[in-house]
Amino acid sequence: MAKSNIGLDIGASSVKAVEVVETKKDISIIRAGEVELDRGTIVGGEVRDPAALTEAIEQLWAGTGFKKAPVTIGLSGFKISARQFDLPWEEEEKFRNALPLRLSTEMPIDLEDAMLDYHNLGNFKRQIITPNGKNELLMQRSLIVGMERMLIESIADAVADANVRLKKADFTGFGLIRAADAVGGRKDKVPGLPASTDEIVAEVVVDIGSHVTTLAIHEKGRVLFVRIISGGGESITKALSEQLQVSFDAAEILKKNITLEFESDSWNALPALSVIDKQRYDFAKEVLNAMASFQIQEVRRSVEYFLQNTPNPTSVNRVLLSGGTSLLPGFADRLAAELRAPVGRLAPISAYGKGAVSYTHLTLPTNRE
Repeated sequence: MAKSNIGLDIGASSVKAVEVVETKKDISIIRAGEVELDRGTIVGGEVRDPAALTEAIEQLWAGTGFKKAPVTIGLSGFKISARQFDLPWEEEEKFRNALPLRLSTEMPIDLEDAMLDYHNLGNFKRQIITPNGKNELLMQRSLIVGMERMLIESIADAVADANVRLKKADFTGFGLIRAADAVGGRKDKVPGLPASTDEIVAEVVVDIGSHVTTLAIHEKGRVLFVRIISGGGESITKALSEQLQVSFDAAEILKKNITLEFESDSWNALPALSVIDKQRYDFAKEVLNAMASFQIQEVRRSVEYFLQNTPNPTSVNRVLLSGGTSLLPGFADRLAAELRAPVGRLAPISAYGKGAVSYTHLTLPTNRE
């Protein structure tokens, strides 16, 4: 029997949803859509305008025809922390209940007002010294995700007010890995940790949002590393707006049309850039390149940290990008040069869409109260 699942991604610039039908034989995407959000509705994953978010979700469901099935929402933002820990193994319930005490001084958020979840990266044995001599302790390597309870509750309330049932909340980093693994054509995940001599061929997935960048590294669907990087596309637009003293909208046009290469000159061919003169256009190119370089270097440093701290010989065979900022002209080429790996797009709809998938792009009415 076919099983329908709906994923809801709530970002700073838009609300997106996709409906997936899964059978024993295959997976197919049958419907997808998004509604643009006013700037400031969501900031760093935090809901600043609940009514506007509810309205956007209502319009998305009305305009696309999603079923009334419960949804899974993806969460990311400033108030979410993802870190790896090696902790003594316990049964699942005991392990989960002990996390707040074990990590009370290790996580950068207040665990008394947070919700914790974890992903088991695998078990291994560690030698310890006891009064009776050497012994082995079973350890569990886990990626612990902490989310401030207020962040989840505010989004859950907005979803409920839109008459959409919430099934569960999930960390965006895990969703990126599942999407990348599905695009790679694999359904079976690799269990446990590899032997220390096994070579890992990793894939890096980078989602560049408006306010945060989520980086996830996996091998055939097995989570290896996740990091949330502060900064995204809006920081680039703000820098252009402030440095050139133009409106945010004009700066957004500049960002999308300037190629990240100093030798490239497209000013005369782009009427949309007439908000500035040629001299200021050259300055805009410098600002854009500097800001984009900062984002790229943060990604490179994260990948290097992973490679330097994994016990296995590891190489990166591919990088997949998602998020609007990753579409900036020249961005993928610059990142490929930094990481010395091919860079492509994470495109699950192209991989799993049956026929012409209906993708509906909507905007909220400008005259609403």
